Amino acid sequence: MRTSKLFDDVFSVSHAALELKNVMAQRVLADRVPDFLKEESINAHAIQLSLQAYDPERLKHKARLLVNSASEFCAGLTSALSAHGYEVIKSDGNSDSEASAGDKCHSDLIVADQIFSNQRFGEFYLGFLAEHRRDLTEKLTGCIAADRPVVVFTAKKVYFNQLRMSKVLRDKGYRTIALVFDCSMAQHQAGFFDEVIYTDLLSFLLFLNKFDEDVLLHTQGWLFRYHIPVIIDMYKSTRCKQIIEMMDSQSFYLPESLFSKFPNSLKQAWGDNVLENHAVQLACEYYIVHHSDGVIFNGDETYREPLVKRDSQGLRDKHLAFPALPLKDFFYISNQSNQQKRLVFVGGIPPLTNNRPHELFGDSQLLNLVKSLIDSGCYLDIYNNPLLAPESEYKRLYPDYMDMAKSSDRFNFYAGDMPQYINQIISAYDIGLMVYDFCGTYAGDLHFKHLIPTKLFNYLEAGLPVLVSERFSAVCNIVKEYDIGVIIGPDELDLIPEIVAVTDIARLKKNVVAAREKLQMHNNIDRLTGFYQQVMA
Repeated sequence: MRTSKLFDDVFSVSHAALELKNVMAQRVLADRVPDFLKEESINAHAIQLSLQAYDPERLKHKARLLVNSASEFCAGLTSALSAHGYEVIKSDGNSDSEASAGDKCHSDLIVADQIFSNQRFGEFYLGFLAEHRRDLTEKLTGCIAADRPVVVFTAKKVYFNQLRMSKVLRDKGYRTIALVFDCSMAQHQAGFFDEVIYTDLLSFLLFLNKFDEDVLLHTQGWLFRYHIPVIIDMYKSTRCKQIIEMMDSQSFYLPESLFSKFPNSLKQAWGDNVLENHAVQLACEYYIVHHSDGVIFNGDETYREPLVKRDSQGLRDKHLAFPALPLKDFFYISNQSNQQKRLVFVGGIPPLTNNRPHELFGDSQLLNLVKSLIDSGCYLDIYNNPLLAPESEYKRLYPDYMDMAKSSDRFNFYAGDMPQYINQIISAYDIGLMVYDFCGTYAGDLHFKHLIPTKLFNYLEAGLPVLVSERFSAVCNIVKEYDIGVIIGPDELDLIPEIVAVTDIARLKKNVVAAREKLQMHNNIDRLTGFYQQVMA
């Protein structure tokens, strides 16, 4: 296996410089820490500058690079290179596949390992990385020393919930910093934070490990990424407090029963070592719920109950249920009444590819439901999450949807936009869709019972009532309490056209306006800031 000695050496020296601060967190990950950290140790900024300095003509933007998939650093390199517009082709690391770079059909393909192993490139990378780390220390130290409360939002990718929180916190006098490990979404994050800083996890840990001042981290947890906040706990100083936001519970979404029923589908989605990784993520989840400084659950008030094994008042004080509530800055009035009622779906559609098998993703891919609705005469448009894929890739990733949009005048498949823009667009529709066909899919029931998806609040911000599957218990409770939509049972999917036809949409839209005033984040932010203060104290 050919692994670039450069990145191995940089990692070894950097990792050795870290002082362990939390033995309990280390026990959770045991000998997996180096493997996880290597995935997050490549600095995208230093890679880009080094490539341009090494060969500015040949390695310009959009060059095609062959990366060794057997390398421990492949995931980090792929992410770093793709973020800066390079096309990454993975090889298995053998000489035959790398020789194919010289074939006529691959004449523009550059073997990345040949560059990364070059001493001159190594000198560039070491220099730019050292400069980045000096700048990171200077910038973070200056930001944290502000004369007002500071929150550092830490995430692989910053999603819409943290954007909303940051906007309201800034209105309340907080200074917010986004510390991001994936630099591919700069436009998405701009304007919502006082400062956006792109770095790698290892560089951030080197800063935290030596920084002995009070600082609050609000870290995003995610499926198969719960090791990141646990690693941060391992190395942060005691004066640094970390609140971890659970976006999707690992144990809720992937209950143990799935692994005996669909092992091959799980491997398709998350790799051959999915069972081992899942076990590690469950251990991380347990640690986070019971031993972290604080936890925010992106769902209802009972979200925590199935996760807690040993409850106490002290533990309850460290937990907060706080979903991505609607933001008044994004409010629009939906006055339009269409003669033909128009449905809209806003949210992420998993690509229709082999690594997103129907058993695990068929409900959220929506394809069967959309075909049924269109065939029964409904008008429906989808605005796909713009963070999932560039629109230029839609023909490859969503071929069925693109064909359907061409052949039907009742359906469109669009790239979505940021909340402040997309809400105005969808305010011209009649009803927001949160209905799914769960037939043949097997995600855990607790996931749907407790989660409150951000798209609910997108619809309320746009002034739209919702159609929601009754499986979303927490969402249905809100819909019933405020009378802002219609709940659809699993046997009523074929009746949606008739249900929409008899629904008093104008009345529901008035209820939406009243409900979002009560629910809006500005009216509830004191719960979050109070939690911050409690954790810091």
